Amino acid sequence: MHGCSRLCEWNHQQQPAYVVNERNRNKSAVASSEAAELHGDLFSVVIHELGAISTALTLRAEALATVLPAADQTALLALSSEIADIKRSLRIVQGPRGSLSALSPERRMPASEWWRVISRMVAAALPRGVTVRLHPSSALLTPKQANGLMLTWLAACKEATEGGLASPNAITLTMEPRPEDGLGVVMTAEFDATTVLSSEQTHRGQRWFRYATRVARASGAQLAWWVTANGVTRWQCTIS
Repeated sequence: MHGCSRLCEWNHQQQPAYVVNERNRNKSAVASSEAAELHGDLFSVVIHELGAISTALTLRAEALATVLPAADQTALLALSSEIADIKRSLRIVQGPRGSLSALSPERRMPASEWWRVISRMVAAALPRGVTVRLHPSSALLTPKQANGLMLTWLAACKEATEGGLASPNAITLTMEPRPEDGLGVVMTAEFDATTVLSSEQTHRGQRWFRYATRVARASGAQLAWWVTANGVTRWQCTIS
């Protein structure tokens, strides 16, 4: 037993540097292009299966309409709708690839539908007690725009949270077609700066800003990161 204890202690405390380096190499190998491709394939399978389950539930509810109590049919249809929204959210996460198997790959998603689908993910990125409301919008999003806006906005929410966003608080969102051509989208977020995000907390070295900048570059978007002026904190993303 004593020998085992000493051996375990050596394993934890005296591993040579090359063992640690090998472990780090293994970690970095996981985040490879091959892993990303496999994850994409997995997403596609899950999306397909969720779509099949949602359709089956809807058809079942309609087929049993004459024998099921109205409340049960409503519950089945609501469950089918929830599953369909989860499928849509995964498609948005996938970006353009997520639309390849869709019947209409170039279909533009209304901003209201986009917000309904991703609002749960946004809620998870913000402190409890912070609400977000999207103003009525006529904007329509391509799969690439939907993906780019979702990822940059989630990153903005994470940074605002880590920067000390006060709770309770209310964030308002507007999404409008870009005035120049009507094809791009301008998304703006504002909240009363009850807790002002200082320049130190929102400087461009922050990890979420760096991540959002990479996403914006890949999506053809321009970011105006969190800025506080006249009692209002504002964020904006313009995507082509």
